[in-house]
Amino acid sequence: MKNSIIMAVLFCSIAIFSKAQNLNPTKSKKAVTSAESGSHTLLTAYLDIKDAFVKSDAKSVSVKAERFQTTVKDLNVLLFSKNEKAAFLLFKDELIASAEKMQLSKSIEDQRNYFASFSMLMSKLASELDLGNMRVYQQFCPMKKAYWLSENKVINNPYYGEQMLTCGKISATIN
Repeated sequence: MKNSIIMAVLFCSIAIFSKAQNLNPTKSKKAVTSAESGSHTLLTAYLDIKDAFVKSDAKSVSVKAERFQTTVKDLNVLLFSKNEKAAFLLFKDELIASAEKMQLSKSIEDQRNYFASFSMLMSKLASELDLGNMRVYQQFCPMKKAYWLSENKVINNPYYGEQMLTCGKISATIN
């Protein structure tokens, strides 16, 4: 009787474990490395700010810039390789300070001025990170003489929003 109960419990445990393995999102066909995950988290937070600029939404820029600061502060540096960690730590404080300036500013024009230097920092950092399959485009606004990063080739200019939405060009691809 004891053996039957033990076998039943063992069988159920194996079935549950097997089912959990099939539902585990990290067990995909294309596994995402932890470094890619850290890079992806950081770039996604940046791209959220950029998208708020495209919409010329100062309030949203402020909220997303605050969220970016939290993301950077909470990012686990153990996710990065030694070189990535060094690059991240080199830019971390400047990125937080730039994001804070965007967050505290109420003027979209002032926020955009801060975004220009913020984007240069992110471009430098992105070029040092393992982006895996993620491709990032450094784009350039000739009117503002400033760069930004985008996840696609389509130009959506964050410096002038709808006024000059498609003004710009791809200057580099980071991958």
